[in-house]
Amino acid sequence: MAVCVSMFAACATLPSEIGRDATYVVAFKSSRLPSRMAWYVAAAEHGWFDVRNESGWFRVEILGRSTGVIVKAIDDKQARGDVRFGDRQAHVIKIYEGESARVMGEQILAVAKQFPHADNYEPFPGPNSNTFIEWLSHEVPGLWLEQYGTAVGKDYPMNGWIHFGVTTTRTGLELETPFLGVQAGLVEGVELHLACLTFGVGIWPPRLKLPFLPGLPWELAH
Repeated sequence: MAVCVSMFAACATLPSEIGRDATYVVAFKSSRLPSRMAWYVAAAEHGWFDVRNESGWFRVEILGRSTGVIVKAIDDKQARGDVRFGDRQAHVIKIYEGESARVMGEQILAVAKQFPHADNYEPFPGPNSNTFIEWLSHEVPGLWLEQYGTAVGKDYPMNGWIHFGVTTTRTGLELETPFLGVQAGLVEGVELHLACLTFGVGIWPPRLKLPFLPGLPWELAH
């Protein structure tokens, strides 16, 4: 059974709060980029998956064009660490446990390195690490999630030109280009995307979404 600690970004928990009993876990996590980077980059989010199976924990992410997609074993301390990039708080936005996590974890590990834009990574407007998360959410059945509004690149179209389809929560529709896009859904609310920067109003829970700022008022602690 899937256990959703947070269906919405605004309800995120800390990695240290992940339960210790489940053999199979898929945790979607996010943190701000390092503070040493320029302010307009450091205000953006980076998303990744930590997957647990019988062999232990694995981290799945892309950090840049030179690294490509990274799938590496990590220890329990890293999986439960509340800090990333030295000084950034990490959040668990969505978590699955049990049989559904076993199936999704196998699929994530199997397809991650097939990400079609690993060799043309661009921090802004994309494709980047958040584009990778969106791609995986469409590739892996049952992996429904919403990224923070500050996850620049999440709305970059996979073909680089135009995309029309369902949102990653499967509750709405989106029409996206690299420079202009729109999204509407029961979870996402209504969003306008200008160069993959998000302006919008969330519905469930209600919140204002603006570039470089956490969702207001629920994500202020972030």
